[in-house]
Amino acid sequence: MRTSSLIVFGCLLAVSLARADPIRTKKEAPQQSYGLPPSSSYGVPDSSYGRPSVSFGNSGDAGLQPPAPSDSYGAPVPQASYGPPAPQYGPPAAEPAPQYGPPVAEPAPQYGPPAKPAGSWQKKPTWKESWEKVWKTEKKMTWKQEWKKVQVPTWKEVQVKKWKEVPVAVWKKVQKPVWKEVATPSWEKVQSPAWKKIWKPVWKEQKKPAWKEVQVADWKKVWTPEWVKIGIPGEKHLGTDANGWQYTSHDLWKKKLVWKPVWKKVWRTEKKEVWQVEKKLDWVPVWKQEWKTEKKQVWKTEKKLVWKEESVQAWENHKKEVWVTEKKEVLKDEWKSRWVPAWKEVKVPTWKKVWKPVWENVWVPEHPQQNQDEGYKY
Repeated sequence: MRTSSLIVFGCLLAVSLARADPIRTKKEAPQQSYGLPPSSSYGVPDSSYGRPSVSFGNSGDAGLQPPAPSDSYGAPVPQASYGPPAPQYGPPAAEPAPQYGPPVAEPAPQYGPPAKPAGSWQKKPTWKESWEKVWKTEKKMTWKQEWKKVQVPTWKEVQVKKWKEVPVAVWKKVQKPVWKEVATPSWEKVQSPAWKKIWKPVWKEQKKPAWKEVQVADWKKVWTPEWVKIGIPGEKHLGTDANGWQYTSHDLWKKKLVWKPVWKKVWRTEKKEVWQVEKKLDWVPVWKQEWKTEKKQVWKTEKKLVWKEESVQAWENHKKEVWVTEKKEVLKDEWKSRWVPAWKEVKVPTWKKVWKPVWENVWVPEHPQQNQDEGYKY
C-alpha cells in the first residue's frame, strides 16, 4: 500500500509540474543602442516604406501590435537578449507533452483515473515591442538663388558732329559734236499699180422649160362579185319518209351572187412642165491689177556732223556739317543671379521602438498545500 500510494503521488506531482507555468524572469526593455533607421530621401515617405514587417516581435495578438519595418530600412534584427519570451513559455497544452510518456505503472483500480490539475486563467501584464512612426527635424542642403548687381559693358549710340563731303550739282556749257539728219531730194523707181480689163470664161447656169412624166393618183370604180343570203318565203315540200310522213320547210335561205362597186386607187402617167438647169459658157470682163515702174521724187535722209552747245551737269564736293551716330562703350547695371547652397529644415519620418503593456491570459496552477509536520500515518 505504501509503495502504490507513493507511485500515485509521484505521477500527480509530475503532471502538475508539467502543466505548471514555468518560472519567468523579468526583462527590461532594451536600450536604443541600434539608433534610428537611416532615410534615403526627405519629405513624406513613399508607399514603399510601409509599416514594419510582422517578422519582428512576438507572433501573438496581431491586433494589438503594429508590424515592424522591413529589413531594408534599418530595423534591428531581433535577438534572444530582448523581446517577448519564446513560444515554449506560453500556456500549457491541452494534453501532456509526448516526451513524458505513459506512467511507469498502472494505478490501482480502486483509485480511479487521475484528477485534472487545478488552476485558473489569470490576466498578467506583459511588455510587447511596437514600432511607432515619428517625425524628426533634419537639415537638408538646397540651392538658393541670389541676385548680385554687376557692371556690364555695353554699346550706346551717341550723336557726334562731323564734316561730310556732299556732291552738289553744277551746270557747265560744252560744245558737243552731233550728227544732224538733213533731207536731200532724189529720184527713185517705184512700182505703181495699174488695172487692166480682161475677159474671162465663166460657166453660167440657166433654167429652161421641159416636159417630165409624173405618176398621178386616180380612183377607178370596179365591180367585185359577192355572195349574199336571200330568204324564200312560204312552205316547201321536201319529201316523204318510209312511214309516209311528209317533210316540209318554212323560210328557207339561198345564196345569190351580186356585183358590188369598189373604188380602187390607180396611178396614171401625166406630163408636167419643169425647169431644168443647164450650164452655158459666158465671157465676163475682169479687172486685173498690174505693176508698172515709175520714177518718183523722194527725200533721202543724210547725216551731217555739226557742233552743238549743251549744258552738262557736273558734281562738285562741298563740306557739310552733319550729325553721325557712333557707338560708345558704357557700363550698365544689371542683376545677375547665381545659386548658392543653403541648409533647410525638413521633416523626415523615422521608426521608434516602444514597449507597450499588454494583458495576456496565463494559466496559473494551484499547488496543494503539503503539511510536513503530520508525521507518520498508519
